Amino acid sequence: MDKHRRRARRDGRAGRAAKSLVVMDEGMAVCADSLRPKLAHAAPHVVTISHWNVEWLFDGRQDPSKSPYADCGEPCADKHLERIAAGLKNTVLNMANDGGRRVADIVHLAEVEDEQVLERLRDKLGDQSYKPLFVKGRDTSTGQDVAILSRVPVLGSPTRTDERSQIPLSGSGCGSGSAGSLSTGVSKNVVARFDLQKYRVTVVGAHLKAFPTQQQSCMQREGQAAVLADVVRGEISSGNEVIVLGDLNDFDGAIMDANDNQPTSRVLKMLKDVDNDGMDELENVMARLPKNERYTAWYDRNGDNEFDRSSTREISAIDHILVSKQLARYIVDVTFYHSIDPTSVSDHFPMSVTFDFEAGGDAKSPPASAASSESSPPSSSSTTSQPAKGGGGLWSSAGASKASTLAFALFVGSAVALLARVIF
Repeated sequence: MDKHRRRARRDGRAGRAAKSLVVMDEGMAVCADSLRPKLAHAAPHVVTISHWNVEWLFDGRQDPSKSPYADCGEPCADKHLERIAAGLKNTVLNMANDGGRRVADIVHLAEVEDEQVLERLRDKLGDQSYKPLFVKGRDTSTGQDVAILSRVPVLGSPTRTDERSQIPLSGSGCGSGSAGSLSTGVSKNVVARFDLQKYRVTVVGAHLKAFPTQQQSCMQREGQAAVLADVVRGEISSGNEVIVLGDLNDFDGAIMDANDNQPTSRVLKMLKDVDNDGMDELENVMARLPKNERYTAWYDRNGDNEFDRSSTREISAIDHILVSKQLARYIVDVTFYHSIDPTSVSDHFPMSVTFDFEAGGDAKSPPASAASSESSPPSSSSTTSQPAKGGGGLWSSAGASKASTLAFALFVGSAVALLARVIF
């Protein structure tokens, strides 16, 4: 039984046996929200953009057979929704009010079922300032899609590309296997445009074909990258800055991840150098983190449902945020949130990039540690790159201890408030 089914069955048993406890948890969450100081979002010139593959965020109602909730249904799906909402609150939405982090303004999500589930997630977050942006995709196999929650007004309506590319591409290193239909599109993508300070920015979100080293998938993913590169070229030609982000299901051969994974495809190269002139138009923000912190996904290679944080064997970087060179000049923070438990929440980790458009636009090079080939155990905390304060180094690592302490305090406070309400 795969980990999705194990989790679904466990949730089903827990949901049936402790329904009243779930209700109590929700009541305590309300109390905690009332006790939490109101967050002031970052100044308008500071913008944070995030991505997270939320792993089968479905409603459990007539789900496709591949869904982990096809058997367990709504109780299991609802528990997963609660876990994802809590994960977002504790990471990219910064509802722990950690002053060292910014609240995400635009959040891209992968593996979302539909707009209704997206709205339920927004409601569970308790912040109506986030507008759901969703365009129905073409994935008939899983029914999964990509979506955006945004506090920044979108220009017009979000769109998607339905263009296709012939495969295999000329010069492909994927191998000589059959290409099947001989063409491919990007079944899960979204294109949305925003005004961020003085820049018109196009956000291209995507979830590409899985299995990084599988020959057939490699060919299909290169075709998908060709389609997205065409979109990026068009946006750049229109004078827009561009951000490409999502679960790209591939490795960046120019920037080694924590496990030294090497790509068999040219996907990341194609998406960074969209006109194939040898000069990258987009930068991978991962380069700004130390090598041992460059991982975004966990693969349970031995099937034991245990995440060994002391080893790099089961981790990789297949989610990416790529930004155009002009925008990259304003990056002040890159964070991969490794505090998420991949065995119970999602097998991917949230990630964010923050821009300060009053920072002067001075080009900032990745730190020396980012290019290091040194291997060390991955950290379980969130890793943040940010400008130095005073005479310290340019980059620092921020753990989750402050957030954990505050979360515990809120839990105790909410429990006391709930008990008082019951007694009196």
